[in-house]
Amino acid sequence: MIDPLQIMGASIDSHHGCAPLTIHGARLKAVEYEPPVASAQVKSCVLLADSSPRARPRSLSRCRTRDHTELALQAFGAELRRDRNRVSLRGGQKLHSVKSYVPGDLSSVTFFLCAAALFPLPAWWWIRCC
Repeated sequence: MIDPLQIMGASIDSHHGCAPLTIHGARLKAVEYEPPVASAQVKSCVLLADSSPRARPRSLSRCRTRDHTELALQAFGAELRRDRNRVSLRGGQKLHSVKSYVPGDLSSVTFFLCAAALFPLPAWWWIRCC
């Protein structure tokens, strides 16, 4: 979905709104954007798109969405404002690194495990493992 970035002032070339995309640099403006469907990805896009000091991009959702980006930004020291389904982030904030542990998630490799199960294992794999 390229609409929010275009509303913010980005110039984007696409193939009928789909990839591949060419995004041309531009000074973006803060917007208040309500996506047509609840989307954590679109919300994150709007929040992260402009980091200039005077910007305060806002994102609204019809219903609550996952808040992984907001939680990560807060862990890195960003100050967010939340009001029901509205989130805003003041641009120009200094973020800091954190030491964190990211646990493995079996669901992220399930696709590859299923794809691998479609093909027999080569003989050299059995010899190495046994």
